[in-house]
Amino acid sequence: MKHHMGLLGGVAAGSIVLILASATARADNYVYGASSGISQVPTTTPPTSGNYLILTTAGGTEFAPMASYPTALGANGDSGWFSSGAESGPGNDAYITGNVSSVNGGHLRSFLGFNTTGLLAGVTSAALVVNTYQVVTTGTENVDFLGGINLVNGGTAATSETAANYVLSTEQNVSPAPSDITNIYTALGNGPIYGTFGYTAADDNAYETIPLTPSFISDINSALGNGQGLFVIGEDDTTVPEPASLSILMLGGTALLGRRRRSQLI
Repeated sequence: MKHHMGLLGGVAAGSIVLILASATARADNYVYGASSGISQVPTTTPPTSGNYLILTTAGGTEFAPMASYPTALGANGDSGWFSSGAESGPGNDAYITGNVSSVNGGHLRSFLGFNTTGLLAGVTSAALVVNTYQVVTTGTENVDFLGGINLVNGGTAATSETAANYVLSTEQNVSPAPSDITNIYTALGNGPIYGTFGYTAADDNAYETIPLTPSFISDINSALGNGQGLFVIGEDDTTVPEPASLSILMLGGTALLGRRRRSQLI
């Protein structure tokens, strides 16, 4: 099993982030996680496969495996994806993050649900281990792991297990309402950043270990302190300039600095 360490999400205070819109953006660029299902729920401690959270406490290390959502359709509701106009469908728990032109809405966001039943608060550091099936991109596809999923259906905080269950049940529903799909898709792109990883084609068929941020530590401790047995993390991709656009941006910055220096000399 291949593991890679990820980069901690977040931007330094005072930094300026520029996102360029490009008329020549790729139609399809995404990170696709293999269908997890019951076969991918870790069954050993510590886990040797599947997706899970590593939670470090003063008393040792805890593991939160993928959650299984029990419905009439089977225990396959542990992950899935939503676009603004579609969802992954009953029992199809693959997670895809990025642009997929063949799907209604074109852009997909995903969720991962974890079983936190019986785990104790007091987490001091954490990491996410997540499997990658395929990366379709000519460069780097940045994926943010977010806490906004708990903002759907009236939820207001990461301790809202009701909201998390709502997401899972909607993904398992044969015909969810369009407003449900849109609300969940919106929520998946909001909330605090829990971590970020820059995927490339070299990450195909690999398990990535992604350090999680203080925002996650705060939210997971609140959830565990309230006895929450399900914790859901959203996934969204971050637009990055194409190499050519990046060069233009760098040249523009250099020109601006030169102009500023000249103006100071006048």
